[in-house]
Amino acid sequence: AAEDGRWDRAVQCFTAARNQRLDDPRTLAWLGWSIYKQAKKDGYAEEALELLQLADSFDPTLSQGQYFLAVLEAETGRDSDAFERLQLLLMNDPGHAEARALFKELDAQRRAARD
Repeated sequence: AAEDGRWDRAVQCFTAARNQRLDDPRTLAWLGWSIYKQAKKDGYAEEALELLQLADSFDPTLSQGQYFLAVLEAETGRDSDAFERLQLLLMNDPGHAEARALFKELDAQRRAARD
């Protein structure tokens, strides 16, 4: 459901999965991301951030969870936090294309702000 943008269905699926494995960081990260994407049209979803931070506390090396957090940080004006998170992510997972693209975007914004 998440792959085709059906975030309401994705939330249902990841909620069910979370009920099976409460401490699985991948499930928590995808649930948080799905909630954020579903609630994005209505504004920022605090629950999404909490779930992503919980996933991070279980596994801070989970690349996709780090990427989701960086996107949330960037979209909520915390560009510096997002930039630092992406630097660490790319040191551990240099092939993460989405993270590399966001990193380049934020880096260009930082450079433009300095000029």
